[in-house]
Amino acid sequence: MMSRILFFLLLIISSNVYSTSSMNGVYVDNGNISIHCDESDGLDYSCSIHIYKKYNNTIRIKNNNDCGYFSISPKGDDEVVVECGFKDISNIYTYKLIDDNLLLDKYEYHYVGGPSDFDDFIIDNLVSFRRNISTDISDNGNRMFSLGYVNKKSYLYNENYNKTDMYLVKGDKVLILDVKKDSKNNKWYKILFPGKKNIIKWIRSYNISYI
Repeated sequence: MMSRILFFLLLIISSNVYSTSSMNGVYVDNGNISIHCDESDGLDYSCSIHIYKKYNNTIRIKNNNDCGYFSISPKGDDEVVVECGFKDISNIYTYKLIDDNLLLDKYEYHYVGGPSDFDDFIIDNLVSFRRNISTDISDNGNRMFSLGYVNKKSYLYNENYNKTDMYLVKGDKVLILDVKKDSKNNKWYKILFPGKKNIIKWIRSYNISYI
C-alpha cells in the first residue's frame, strides 16, 4: 500500500513538472550513456544517444512524440528508458542494446487517478518483436506500442481476418502491436494478450477503447 501511495505522489509530481515538458535542449549523462537533445523553438527536435564504445545514433522527435510530457533517460550500462505521458497516465518503454540496436524490451502502463483509482499493465521480454527505438520515434511520429481495453466480448481473428474460436471479454487489457485496414477499409488492431501463453491475433478496432 505504501509503495502505491509513493508511486501516486511521484506521478503527481511528474505530471506537474512535465505537463508541457519535452527533451528540447536537455543533456543527461550517467557515465555510460549520454543523451543530448538540441534546442528548438518548437516541439520538433533531435536527440543523440551515445553508449560508450557501443552505440551512437540520432533520433528525430516530431511534435514531442505526440506526448503531453516526454523524456528519454539512461539506465545502467545498456538501456534507455522513454516515458510518454498525459496527466494521470504514464507509458514507460525500456529499450535494451542488442546486436548494435536499441530494441524494446519492456512496456509499462500506469494510470493513477487517485489513491484508490489506479491501473497497471506491465509486459516484458518484447525483444523478439525487434522494435527499434529509431522506428518507434522518428519524423513519422509516435509508432510505439500502446495499451488498449477490450470494451465488450470480442472474437479474435487470424492474419487473413478469419474468425477464430478465441475471444476476449470486457475489461481485458491488450498490447496494440500494429494497425491495418482490410480491402473493405475496416480498421484492425494486431494485439498481444498476455497469459501463460501469449496470444497474438487481430481484433476489430471498434472493440478496443482507451482511458
